Amino acid sequence: LLQPAGVDRRLTALTELVSRPGAELLAHRPERRAVVRLAGPTYLKLVRPGRAPAIRAAAQRASTLSGGPVRMPQICGHDDARGVLGLSALPGRTVLDVGRVADPAELHATWTSVGHAVDRLHDGPQEGFPRHDAAAELGVVTGWLRLAAGYGVLPGPTNSDPVAAALLGVEAGPLGLLHRDLHDKQLLVCGPDEVGMLDVDTLAVGERALDLGNLLAHLRLRTLQGALSGGGARTARTALLAAVGPAPATVRRLAVYEMTALLRLAAVYAFRPRWQAMSRELLRQGLAAQDGLCTRRWITGG
Repeated sequence: LLQPAGVDRRLTALTELVSRPGAELLAHRPERRAVVRLAGPTYLKLVRPGRAPAIRAAAQRASTLSGGPVRMPQICGHDDARGVLGLSALPGRTVLDVGRVADPAELHATWTSVGHAVDRLHDGPQEGFPRHDAAAELGVVTGWLRLAAGYGVLPGPTNSDPVAAALLGVEAGPLGLLHRDLHDKQLLVCGPDEVGMLDVDTLAVGERALDLGNLLAHLRLRTLQGALSGGGARTARTALLAAVGPAPATVRRLAVYEMTALLRLAAVYAFRPRWQAMSRELLRQGLAAQDGLCTRRWITGG
């Protein structure tokens, strides 16, 4: 904890909640959000009280998407005045934990299930969800890079023009209902061909390639962390894309969104002392991918 006993001047309910018997603080971004697990189990998401109604509405919309290969948490209580949202627990292990011990066949089956769930999500109803286009994603990526460079934990890049050109310089790919922060710790293997999704209050309508690119970038991340072998990452990538069967226009945008995810992850992990060396490798891979995209546009003229 950065604040003793969970004291947070904006998340005022946090101190009382983490003091309950058996409570466990799972995540805490000071003055922004926190997640507490209570016995039961129930998960409590804490946000600034002013944001609570919007977060609850997003979680409610997401809960209606449960069915087929997708499982979503259900709301089991809320206190908007205190900025608290209660969510039911989903069964199963995270895809990250499965990948640490799975043999190639189990890994392939797991990521095939992930692909089916992602495809189902992307085909979900878009009405009522906010938009998150390439310009919005550009703001996210460049914001993280500037923050990391500003604090001196990552050497640049300060020039956002190549990232902007890659995201905005060509026609957007097919749209779908996105998670927006999809990775193997947000996904639970709940049963045969049944995958649960966590942190679903970020759902928005945008390019399908964004979720897929983020998943692919996290496979690279896991190999650098030693959580997945290179062969395991290739198996997962192949199974995911085969199960989703993305349209050619989505495939053309995959490299762009994998590149932006690598750059964002480089900036995020640069703030974690244990992973600073790894963050520089993520940055190197992201910039190499960026250079490849620039060369491709120069050759093709678009």
